Amino acid sequence: MTEKKRSEQALLQVVQEAFVNGVSTRKIERLAKSLGIESISASQVSEINKELNEQVAEFRQRRLESTYPVIWIDALYERIRVGHRVCNMAVHVVCGINLEGKREILAVEPMYEESMAYYMALFNNLKDRGLQTVWLAVSDAHQGLVAAIQNSFLGCSWQRCKVHFMRNILAHVPAKETVLRVPRGGCPQD
Repeated sequence: MTEKKRSEQALLQVVQEAFVNGVSTRKIERLAKSLGIESISASQVSEINKELNEQVAEFRQRRLESTYPVIWIDALYERIRVGHRVCNMAVHVVCGINLEGKREILAVEPMYEESMAYYMALFNNLKDRGLQTVWLAVSDAHQGLVAAIQNSFLGCSWQRCKVHFMRNILAHVPAKETVLRVPRGGCPQD
């Protein structure tokens, strides 16, 4: 690959990264001009980012295997571009283990609220893409999520995530009680 081609590819990646992080197309255009790149316009930035949209759509619509013995469902809170503004939103990630023991990300979906209806829509989307059988679902104890798992995957067992369980317990323990005390002079074993 030539140096010019690498530079162009690096510029495309920077533009896409900025867009993903919520920078507007106009601001990207101004940034490029401040770096001495006169040939990039807001419409070109939009065109560059269409490729990102196509990759995301391909990922979100790909076929899934029919059976995932274990799936994990959790939410991350991220800054998401909605229309022409950026806001904090729950992004639900569904990870699964297939029958060969390989881990896969099955879905990454923004959700406006955590409710049984939204979780049912998430699971229906997975089923529309081919998922039929789940043996065990692991998640936090959100009532709407647990109900959606039970309604969507008949016969599926549910387990509360140990990390969420410990966080819930530690929320009721004073912080001063959760820190390991080290006596003066060294390790507790001394």
